[in-house]
Amino acid sequence: MRTGMNRKRHRMKGLLPGLIALMVMLLATSCSGDREPDNSGSQVWVSEFLPFELDEDSYGSMAFHGDALYYISCLQQEEGFSYRLSGYSLADGPLPDVPLSREDGKGMFITSLLAMDADGSFYVIAYVTEEDGSRMHLCRFDAEGKTVYDTDISGETDNADLLAVDSMGRAYISCSISGRPCILLYTPEGSFSGTTVPDVPNGRISSMGRGPDGKVYAGCCSNSGGGDQYFLTEIDFDSAKTGEPCPGFPKGDSPVLIPCPEDSLLSYDRTTLYAYNLADRKGEALFDWLDQGINGSHVAAVNVLEDGRILAVTRDFSSGGSELALLKKVDIAQTAQKQTIILGTLCSNSALRGAVLEFNRGNDKYHIKIREYLDPQTHDRTDALIRMNNDILSDDCPDLLDLADLDLKALASKGLFEDLNAYLDSSCLLDRSDFLDSLLDSYTVGNKLITIPSSFSLRTVFGWSAEAGDAYGWTLDGLMAYADAHPEAELFDNASRSSMMQYLMACNEDTFIDWSSGECRFDSDAFRRLLKFTARFPGEAQRNPGQPSTPVRIQNGEVLLYEADITDFDSIQLPLAIYGDAGTCIGFPSGDGSAGCILVPYGAYAITVKSDQKEGAWAFLENLLASADSSSSFFPPLKAGLEAKAADAVKAEYLTDESGEICLDGNGEPIPKNSGMTISYPDWEYTYRTASQDEVETVLALIDVARPMPFSDTGEIIGIISEEAEGYYQGQKTVDEVAEIIQNRIQLYINEG
Repeated sequence: MRTGMNRKRHRMKGLLPGLIALMVMLLATSCSGDREPDNSGSQVWVSEFLPFELDEDSYGSMAFHGDALYYISCLQQEEGFSYRLSGYSLADGPLPDVPLSREDGKGMFITSLLAMDADGSFYVIAYVTEEDGSRMHLCRFDAEGKTVYDTDISGETDNADLLAVDSMGRAYISCSISGRPCILLYTPEGSFSGTTVPDVPNGRISSMGRGPDGKVYAGCCSNSGGGDQYFLTEIDFDSAKTGEPCPGFPKGDSPVLIPCPEDSLLSYDRTTLYAYNLADRKGEALFDWLDQGINGSHVAAVNVLEDGRILAVTRDFSSGGSELALLKKVDIAQTAQKQTIILGTLCSNSALRGAVLEFNRGNDKYHIKIREYLDPQTHDRTDALIRMNNDILSDDCPDLLDLADLDLKALASKGLFEDLNAYLDSSCLLDRSDFLDSLLDSYTVGNKLITIPSSFSLRTVFGWSAEAGDAYGWTLDGLMAYADAHPEAELFDNASRSSMMQYLMACNEDTFIDWSSGECRFDSDAFRRLLKFTARFPGEAQRNPGQPSTPVRIQNGEVLLYEADITDFDSIQLPLAIYGDAGTCIGFPSGDGSAGCILVPYGAYAITVKSDQKEGAWAFLENLLASADSSSSFFPPLKAGLEAKAADAVKAEYLTDESGEICLDGNGEPIPKNSGMTISYPDWEYTYRTASQDEVETVLALIDVARPMPFSDTGEIIGIISEEAEGYYQGQKTVDEVAEIIQNRIQLYINEG
């Protein structure tokens, strides 16, 4: 597998007090709209960033004591694992490591759970090696690493999700017993005291921590119907019962609740830091992470310091980078005012948040704020689309729109987006000739360049050349005839009605929708044949236990076609290995039989015509596209980046020994550096190798003909088709009735935009 693990240990760098203000982010916005959290008062939050290197062999939770943070580090040695408690103080820098070991010499594996009490003692959950196997232990160590107690808790549970300690040194372990969320209670001496079972129907204990009053609280999620309900409850150690549920507790991803001096508990998710007041039982959003120049997906731990500042520790596992952020409130007059740009999206991802973070930190004029429409609690896509469409049609329209999962041509046909041609022509960083011509053509709708994705991949279909033909491309009728000629075989492995509908609609926009006139043809004979054809397939994908893998089923003739995702120049090796010399890339069927290769975009954003921040919106797109290069996991939009990626794919580099000599395998052949990733099934496997020039040329040819789907495979149009087709599939309506309903609904959707 093309992966490796660097065990080299980096020490944290000490900091002089004068370096605390090394980097100050005074981030505030000057525009209104949905600028939550509300910073319209006299004070706003600002951030300072401190350079900080977290040991590469560190892992798991972090705990705080005073101004210092602590974490467990692990080093794998020949004789086993060795552990230590590592620490870092804001005042003194790196703290001496505290070795952790057992006095009886037994081996142990310390889990990621860590908690500390007011005296500086720390608590961990560990698996200890015994003669009859490993057993779970709760261990308490003093500040010097000496064992205070070591309690075998495997008689109570074999799993532990959360760990907290109250002000009296009593430990609370969240776990699951017989499928029910429970909390085990242990005295300061390590003796088992009882079990608390919170009332969380169909739910879980999502977080736990010590409050400002020294008591332990649990954040719970239950579902009695109608969606997830979040609440906070106090854990009463003496009675082994939970207190009255405190409603309105913010949903958060953080497993640890953070005490705040102002009778509050903090929690956070990937977008926001929340505070919940224990007295009035109300929650509020303190700030958006991105507004503070922080990627919320990278937040590893949070603490409130004695002076009221908030310390956030971030860690990017992909790059290995880490950082400390100190946040405090200041008068708004002390902050640099930026112009706010709203980027609307159904749901943000780490790539989007990373791009926004990079832009916000580097631009002194504009500040991007993400507006998410998908409710994280209900995940109601229909509601999200309604709210997004309402905003697009209102005066509160976003400046930028994330086109992921949206029906691009339906929106573009209504003139909702700016033409990027003029921006591209006047750019100082980019030139039209820098980009792939096919990519610009793909996203030009009615002579308007709507977007340019920052990267992309391909999706196409492979089959047997002797049966499907050598030509790239076929029609819907051709595919259906091919299926009719092989009634004993499946067209795609475990295809369902809905997946087949998506396959058949993928490259057929011209067959059923005329985007220039807005005319729909879903009441045509061609679409009726498509409905009848998809009705042959099961409602749900049905994979039988013990069924051979997809490659073996294809080679046995049980399955005819293979849908391939081509994310880089190596990806094409898999379908070629499945079919061998007898395979061909035939593509998805299309109305005119042309090449059916789908371009899958990533980071595709459009500027809305209603935006009053078009210059700033383009500055974001320009920055994003200018930084797109061959280092992406997918194909870059720039010609130079794609050429570099192609050259790297065929470059044969070999492993060398300490003397620089090329390493040889058992057959005496050089061992390539970029080989070894294996995709494996119980009955079939393939090990990737350095790509050949022919394979690279094949992928480049596919890129030239690839086109994006005109509507999303999770968007409104395919949703209408799938919803209404069920009436025909279930025998409740005739094919004519269903075709007419689909025609009317999609025509209305196209007309109304």
